[in-house]
Amino acid sequence: MKLTDDTVEGKPRLNVDDIRREVSLTRSKYLIVEGNVDRRFFTEWVRTIGVRWMPSYSEPHIICIGDIDVPDGVLIQEGVTLGNRSRILCLSNELNDFANKLRCVVDVDCGEHRDDFSSPVLMWTDFPALESYAFNPQVLDTLNRNMLSERLPEGEILISLLREALRDLYVVRHQNPSLARPLVSKGVIKRGGDYAGFDVRKTVPPNVAVKVGEYESPEYSDVREVVYGHDLAALLMAVFGNLIKNQCGLRDEEALENGLRMAILVEGSFARMPLFSGLADWMGG
Repeated sequence: MKLTDDTVEGKPRLNVDDIRREVSLTRSKYLIVEGNVDRRFFTEWVRTIGVRWMPSYSEPHIICIGDIDVPDGVLIQEGVTLGNRSRILCLSNELNDFANKLRCVVDVDCGEHRDDFSSPVLMWTDFPALESYAFNPQVLDTLNRNMLSERLPEGEILISLLREALRDLYVVRHQNPSLARPLVSKGVIKRGGDYAGFDVRKTVPPNVAVKVGEYESPEYSDVREVVYGHDLAALLMAVFGNLIKNQCGLRDEEALENGLRMAILVEGSFARMPLFSGLADWMGG
């Protein structure tokens, strides 16, 4: 990977040699994530974990991949789509000799390229994205109590109402990796103002909609495995948008996603999942 003159907010981007040099010359640990949302989430999480009180613990430097120069040409050569997720995948191959001091975390999404990258520094989310961890009754109840004035149905009811719609959206994404973001609100069916189901065919272009009946649902043991990150907030807003916006003051999907991530942190059970327990072990070692 070559150093370029690209900058991020007026600062030169790091290149792979800069990262290698810094990791080699310091005693710190480094966590590389996809974006600023992830950086903020992991920063808050590491402030709560028990290993931070161990003598060997050193709080990691958390770096967004956008602050590191991974040229498009590298991604093209590796045959992956352009984007931050792919940049981390490619960078992890370049840093696989720093397993004791560095980790790269990427979203599973729909599993694209998961079989192609297996660096010892690379870790995947347990579900498609951070927001997927929120599709849990306790997390949804935490969101409802703390940010939505308990105006939504209970978490168990929300899971029952929305799980099939989220699964259908995931299946369409899985079968069409380059598909533009589905128009989730168009798939919501209401009767008398109440949610009455979901038709995923209305959310995608006609050439995709005609094939939906041919798609098979993947097997899963936990419904969160088929909850694509952005779809949860989009679906909640489509079904309960008037309540969420006008009665609770969350004006858009971005605000709701911020609330979902905060509820994940507050509720806390995510920390027992393999990604986070593995990271905690690494940071305490």
